[in-house]
Amino acid sequence: MTITTDDLKRSLRLLDDDVDSDKLAQLQSYLDAAKSYVDGAVGGDDDFYNSTENQDIYKTVVLALATAYYQNPSAVTTGSVTNVNLVLDNIIMQLRVRLLRKRNNENGSNE
Repeated sequence: MTITTDDLKRSLRLLDDDVDSDKLAQLQSYLDAAKSYVDGAVGGDDDFYNSTENQDIYKTVVLALATAYYQNPSAVTTGSVTNVNLVLDNIIMQLRVRLLRKRNNENGSNE
C-alpha cells in the first residue's frame, strides 16, 4: 500500500506553502519510520496490508504514528523512547490478530 507525504500533509492539515523540501524530506522519514515500526510490530507482508480488509486500518495506524513522530520529533531524531499511545497499540494488536487468523486459515487450522 502506498502512503504518501501528501496523505501525511492532509492528515496534519499542512498546506503546500507550509512545506519546503527539507520539511518534505522530514515527513518522508516519519512515514518510513512509522511503516517500519508497524511492519515490525505486526509482521505482515504487502499482500496482507493491501488486502481490502486491512488497507484502511494499516493506512490509519501508519499516518497516526507518523503524526506522533511529527509532534514529538525527538523520538525519531535522537532515538529517545516515546510510548506508542493506547489507540495505536490497539490497532497494531488488531492487525496482529488478523494476520494470525490469515495464517491459521492458510494452514487449515481453526484456531
